[in-house]
Amino acid sequence: GTFRDPTAGAFPLDVPRGGTVTGGRYRFAPVDARPSLLVKSPDGKVSISAGDHELPSFTVPTPMLTATGFIEGRWYSPGYGVNMLVRSYMKGADFAAAYVQSKFASTCGVVRIDQHRGRPDLDARLGSIHSQLSGIQVSLATGEVAFTCGQDPKPRRGYYFAGTQLTSAYGTGIWNVQYLHGFLADDDAVELAAAVLARMVASSRLNPQWAAVQSNIAGRT
Repeated sequence: GTFRDPTAGAFPLDVPRGGTVTGGRYRFAPVDARPSLLVKSPDGKVSISAGDHELPSFTVPTPMLTATGFIEGRWYSPGYGVNMLVRSYMKGADFAAAYVQSKFASTCGVVRIDQHRGRPDLDARLGSIHSQLSGIQVSLATGEVAFTCGQDPKPRRGYYFAGTQLTSAYGTGIWNVQYLHGFLADDDAVELAAAVLARMVASSRLNPQWAAVQSNIAGRT
């Protein structure tokens, strides 16, 4: 079936019938709207997520921020109702590894990273822009991890892909998680989870009407 973002109509995508689907576009400020989607199979064997509304934008630590008390782990607001977490930049694969550790360790047990790699082949395909217009540089770094958690006889297996975008200018840097999707599944349901995730990602698209409205909101702000 087709899931349509109930909060803003921002993105339609295909989801499996019979599963539990929750999420949408969560707005934290006029220029801070975050997509987040969670799909669970009826038997509880598969959990798939795309985006995470709990992830804010990040600002890279700088001498000026540090001098004013905004050290790593502190919150900083540049205005407009936006709150950023001071955190050193992480490329996609490194962020994905840290993310699955924090997300699943408490519910699934010890997380073991089985594969960890960057995906420079996808950086260009996803529109990685290395721009230096007016002193501004924008870059996207993607990567993926495969992992195992839990103990025998029923370990669970997962996969996550992440793409982090860094915008740098005049000695400062702001970054966000532009892409984030993956799954956690019982060992006998990994192939099913991967197939469903691939279908969801391939079918996802941005509603142009929502994009136009958001652009106007950002412009006014």
